Amino acid sequence: QRGSFQAHCRMRVVDVMVLYLHQIHVIGAITRHPEIDKEGLYGQALANFTNGDNAEAFSALGEFVHKVTSGTLLDDKSDAPVRTLLSMDLHDVEEHTCSNIREFNHRYLNDKGISAVLTLLAFDAAGLDLVAIDVLRGGEALSAAYGPRKTRRDKKLGKEMQSWLKDLKSLDEDATMEAADRYVEYRYLDHGNLPNYKKRKELEGDTHCERYYREWFRDFNKALGFRQPGPGRPSNTPDHH
Repeated sequence: QRGSFQAHCRMRVVDVMVLYLHQIHVIGAITRHPEIDKEGLYGQALANFTNGDNAEAFSALGEFVHKVTSGTLLDDKSDAPVRTLLSMDLHDVEEHTCSNIREFNHRYLNDKGISAVLTLLAFDAAGLDLVAIDVLRGGEALSAAYGPRKTRRDKKLGKEMQSWLKDLKSLDEDATMEAADRYVEYRYLDHGNLPNYKKRKELEGDTHCERYYREWFRDFNKALGFRQPGPGRPSNTPDHH
């Protein structure tokens, strides 16, 4: 039903989750590049979040994960559980933890990613894997859609599930992760200057076609609220904080 995650490695999600997941991938890429987050803001926030009194901050995540893993999310045709997760903010987080989160969000996420940072911190602190949870429920959805169907009712429901899955947005985890790694180098090491980034990658012998950069970097820029640079026109004043 609408509102659930779908698929192995290639996640199929409701529209409202797409920008949110792009933000989460950017955060993950930053944590994989210590030369970007030199002060270790995310690591400090995670340590404080894990060890501090932040039980209330886990409530939205706990409710969401329970609904996904128990299957009750399949009965909720609204986006309410997803929107609950996306509405996570700092009001339930102790002040000692907030400062690093605010600074990380300001410095690297254009002040757009508080909910995404909190979600990833909660998953990391709880030792949960978003992709593994997706596989747990998504595998059942794919089986219901494309698996063997013995009864007439099974066939009818299978066709309905196929139609619904095709309506969802699709994110390939491996491709998105690789693109996020490239994006954070462009955004934070080359200060949003695409010609400089591409020139550096050419010298390293590691390049992609123009369309790759245009489409992926557009998606990440949109998720973080950065303006999209015109083709072939480098920015004179990088918009990186």
